[in-house]
Amino acid sequence: MRTLFITYRGTASDRFDREYFVNAHLPLAREIAEPLGMLSIEAFFPTSRATNIVAASVIVLRDEEAERDLFSSSRFSELVNDLPNYTNLLPEQSLVAHLSA
Repeated sequence: MRTLFITYRGTASDRFDREYFVNAHLPLAREIAEPLGMLSIEAFFPTSRATNIVAASVIVLRDEEAERDLFSSSRFSELVNDLPNYTNLLPEQSLVAHLSA
């Protein structure tokens, strides 16, 4: 399995529409990524301002191939182009777990 942690760092003056993110962006991500091997996606909204993380999502993919297929998908641009609909922040991606049994 591959687990990706996507974070959005910002301040109180940055825009992040939680409702749109949960009700529109995540369903779009599911529609695009589940056929390619995404197992789950979840959203979190940390309350601590210590890290400036205003939102995060955890994406679990079947394997490295599913990750590669997602990022090279012809529909991946739909996810990128959807960003302005819910935020003015750029997402940061980090791999938090490699292949595991």
